Amino acid sequence: MAKKFNFKEMPVKVGGIAAGVAGAKVVNNLIVSNFPTVKPAMSGGAILIAGAVLPSFVKGVFMDNVGAGMMAKGADILLDMVLPATKVAGVDDYNQTTTNEYLMAGLGLTDTETISDEPKDEVISGDQNQGSNPEDSDNTLS
Repeated sequence: MAKKFNFKEMPVKVGGIAAGVAGAKVVNNLIVSNFPTVKPAMSGGAILIAGAVLPSFVKGVFMDNVGAGMMAKGADILLDMVLPATKVAGVDDYNQTTTNEYLMAGLGLTDTETISDEPKDEVISGDQNQGSNPEDSDNTLS
């Protein structure tokens, strides 16, 4: 039988994991800035191991979750070395595209077109003259 979800434990679990990830990121930045020759495998592995042994030194549910967050960040650093950056086909990397280019692409504009308030000559659907002149319409109010 599945274990019931405990809403009272959720803030402790989420807070602990978030603290572990944030702490591991700080530790990684300290390692990289103070020891520039250290490879990511070393820093990621050290953080992963530190997260695994942390709960044995400091007891408590919160610290168990901090350790889990540190292990997750350490594994993330290690996986960044092994797995290539994944991209969705047809979607540009956000860091290589400006916000204006995304907005223009979403509006169906190319980089040479601009947004204007003037109507375009083309009609997307329907009759171009529909409803433009009441005299041309068969629908009259009586």
